[in-house]
Amino acid sequence: MPQRANMKSVQIVSNGAMAKRVQVQTELTAEELHERYRQTQDAVERTHWHIVWQIKEGKSPRQGAELIGYTARWVRTRVQRWNAKARSRHPRSSS
Repeated sequence: MPQRANMKSVQIVSNGAMAKRVQVQTELTAEELHERYRQTQDAVERTHWHIVWQIKEGKSPRQGAELIGYTARWVRTRVQRWNAKARSRHPRSSS
């Protein structure tokens, strides 16, 4: 039997937890986000619109990531950044 030097085995274990849901904070509809995704020429910006649109449609970060080709963690990061920008554009007024 040949020796397998420096080979590692990886086991993926699921804890059975549900996928983390995130929400996009925007006044734009899913249709408007889709249109911006379609109209954008810049590849990076297009991907960002795609992520926001998919999450607005109700997909989980994992589902969006599978569609777009990124990790669920990156999708959550993009949505968090989007939401942070939304909060800075529309800060809550303090009374």
